[in-house]
Amino acid sequence: MSLLNPALLFGLALAVVPVVLHLLLRAKPKRLVFPALRLLKQRRIQNTRRLRLRQWWLLLLRMLVVAVFVLALCRPSLPPAQYSPTVGEWLRLATVAALGAAAYFTAMTWWQRQRLPRHTLLTRRTMLRGGVGIGAVLLAVVFVAWPYQRRVAAEITGPAPSALDNLPVAAVFVFDNSLSLSYQYQGRSLLDAARSLVVSQLGQLPPGSQAAVLDASGKLPPVFTPDLTATQNRVTSLAIEPVVQSLNERLRAAIRFQQNDRRRTLGEQASVAESRRQDKFVREIYLVTDLAKSAWQPDDSGTLKAELAETPWLGMYLLDVGLEKPTNLGMVSVRPSREAVESQGAVFLEGTVRSEGGLRDEAVVELWVNGSDGKPIKRDQQNVSFVSAPEAAVRFQVSGLTGRFAQGELRLAAADPLAVDDAGYFTIRVLPTLRVLVVAEERSQAGFWLEALHGLNSDGEAYHATFVTTGALLTTDLATFDVACLINATSPPREVWDKLAAFVRNGGGLATFAGAFSSAAVTSGTRLDPLSYNSPAAQELLPAKLKASLKFDPSQHLNFRDAIHPLTQRLDALGALATLNDVSFHRYWSVEPLPAAATLARWTDDAAQPALLLREVGQGRSALFASSVDSIAWNDWPRNWTFLVFADQLLQVLSRQAVARANFGLGDPAVVLLPDDAPPGNLLLRLPDFTQRGLPSAGDRREVAIPDLMLPGHYQVAVTQRETSDVLAGFSINPSGAETLLERLTADDLDSLFGAKRYGLARDLESLSRSVQTGRLGQEVYGLLLACLVVVFAGEQLTATWFYRMDET
Repeated sequence: MSLLNPALLFGLALAVVPVVLHLLLRAKPKRLVFPALRLLKQRRIQNTRRLRLRQWWLLLLRMLVVAVFVLALCRPSLPPAQYSPTVGEWLRLATVAALGAAAYFTAMTWWQRQRLPRHTLLTRRTMLRGGVGIGAVLLAVVFVAWPYQRRVAAEITGPAPSALDNLPVAAVFVFDNSLSLSYQYQGRSLLDAARSLVVSQLGQLPPGSQAAVLDASGKLPPVFTPDLTATQNRVTSLAIEPVVQSLNERLRAAIRFQQNDRRRTLGEQASVAESRRQDKFVREIYLVTDLAKSAWQPDDSGTLKAELAETPWLGMYLLDVGLEKPTNLGMVSVRPSREAVESQGAVFLEGTVRSEGGLRDEAVVELWVNGSDGKPIKRDQQNVSFVSAPEAAVRFQVSGLTGRFAQGELRLAAADPLAVDDAGYFTIRVLPTLRVLVVAEERSQAGFWLEALHGLNSDGEAYHATFVTTGALLTTDLATFDVACLINATSPPREVWDKLAAFVRNGGGLATFAGAFSSAAVTSGTRLDPLSYNSPAAQELLPAKLKASLKFDPSQHLNFRDAIHPLTQRLDALGALATLNDVSFHRYWSVEPLPAAATLARWTDDAAQPALLLREVGQGRSALFASSVDSIAWNDWPRNWTFLVFADQLLQVLSRQAVARANFGLGDPAVVLLPDDAPPGNLLLRLPDFTQRGLPSAGDRREVAIPDLMLPGHYQVAVTQRETSDVLAGFSINPSGAETLLERLTADDLDSLFGAKRYGLARDLESLSRSVQTGRLGQEVYGLLLACLVVVFAGEQLTATWFYRMDET
């Protein structure tokens, strides 16, 4: 136990004042002449005994009043624990009181029935009250006080700090400076309020204290400094960070930092026995947060709670700067149906809007697209309702796009306290017409494939297909094409394979379809020669060797298993993977994949044999599909709509156009694909805040990796040549919808994270001071002592008035 005012303990000497007054003011006997003195002397002896017992009770109560009053003024504190009696303890106390009352009234009733003389009855009553009182006290000590102190002692996880309120403090302030702290309330952000409170708390630290600051981004290394003014400057310079780590990790980093510093401090006391070494600081961690769940990771393993349990010497305080019921209206996500579209083509934008805290029942979402001069132009708007659900979906169509890319945003028409999620940004790459060379023995063998490419041009000029026979391939200039499709070529010579290999190494794409019988099995009709496909020249290019053309019995389906490949992701996003189960394949080629090949899809037979393989060759890609794209005898895929989707996405992957993303999340490294006709020069990145910075040269590759992008909005990559610049590419970055989710942690969530009664929670400087004082000195029992003082004083008054009243007849 520690005392805020220990000097007042000298006031306990005042407890002897009632004794002195009792000795000085006690009544003196008066002499009266009266006959029949023998009876009066006997009565006098009985009254004297009764009054003497009453006087002792009154004297003890008056001394106790003074002692409790002095202790209350000293304001003692105890280690944190549950000092309130439990239900069982109250019941046991009530039982003891009931037993005492029953014993008293039973004895009095029995004596009254015996018709004892009045003076005898009064004497026995006085003795009975003393005996019952002493017995009740003993029972209360045995059955209530002793179990109570054992329970409280067990709840005290560590010894009470021997520190006074002015002992130096080693404090680590952990700031949640994520996007949700930009919430505006009463004319300032929550981060502004957090900085103000922490600066005030720093000013209240005792002399000799040291402090360190950590933020949620992990950019600030923890360093203790005794210069609290420098720490205040560091706090006031904190800003919102779009990309942050979980607060679990930041708190664990703060705990490890305190452990290491404490270990160093104790290690400096080498001349002192290890058991007697003491830390010269009171160690504390302050977490400043709005208690948003989005800043935390689920801690199912209880790691943070376990680390706090291992450091009972470390105080943990939460400073809640958030609102009890925050409100927000924001764009959760913006998803284009395609990130790349042909010139004059169309794309759909799907967005999700979320309303929190019942801010509004409806909202207006506007579509803005930047014009050729870079200024946004409003194209459309939609009304959404939140009456039935807190989230609503919107869908816009954007068409007539030209240039190299188009940028825009879905914007909320009304403002709200959290502005960072009022708009969702998007970029759509506008692709040049893809030049596709289709090679087959006869045009009829490529009919379905050519029809698919023609159907993909319904919204614009996506593909320009040129057909040549296998024999004419050697005289065709492949440099004018982006992708070549080799369909059921019977036996290409080495010169053809060499020409295709050079084309792919220079960045072209090749799709090979094996959809004809083996020449070893048939001598006429459409057939393939495995020897040609397995020759050294072909194997420099193809991702697998052909083994045999076989038949499925029963028919099988395609199963895309490489879930992370862009082709699989695009097919899944367009809903094609689920429908592929309806497509039956009757014949196929058994193949042997090469080590450098990736298997994107397999057949659903028991052997799960490869069906679609992809290989990187130089700067280009080569794909092999082990079935036909031109014969319904091999499969009925050309009759299914997924055939068009597969043709579109496969050609995009082979030309590397589908690989290039244009929309990223905050913190993701952006990889930008530059156009083929990009002129040489210095690359510049234009940021959403209208600043720009240089980029490394792309070299021979058309891809530029750009890390550390921390601002939501539109970005553009430009090339400068002397006094002119040309914008080559653009992309957009959006924060995660979870970053602005304002749902708060509950008391149960906090107990699960930190452990019950292992942390202090405050919402302002006054409550923080009380919480810190309780953590440093223990739980103050001032209120409890005042309650005891009232009870004792009431007992003293009752004794003085009731016990000494005149005995009535």
